[in-house]
Amino acid sequence: MRLKRNIRSTVRPSLVYGYAGDEVKVISVHGDVLIVEGNRGNRYSVLCSDVTGNEAEIIFEAVPDTTAVFSNKRAVSKKAPAINQNTLF
Repeated sequence: MRLKRNIRSTVRPSLVYGYAGDEVKVISVHGDVLIVEGNRGNRYSVLCSDVTGNEAEIIFEAVPDTTAVFSNKRAVSKKAPAINQNTLF
């Protein structure tokens, strides 16, 4: 798949992610938005209308890495035991 137009950053318009005619690989599809990887290895989002090809060509060209293990647990330090204080009043 190729880009139809230059893809610029919305925050910093001077930064160009991809130029028109660059070859890109589809990483993931989220509705009308594609996450693509450019020929320099950078990943960015584009609209389906900004790439060449039709809906049948929009498939996952890159296989995600499934060897990574993610966990929601964070390392938590143990809390010090509460001090039993007797009040004077």
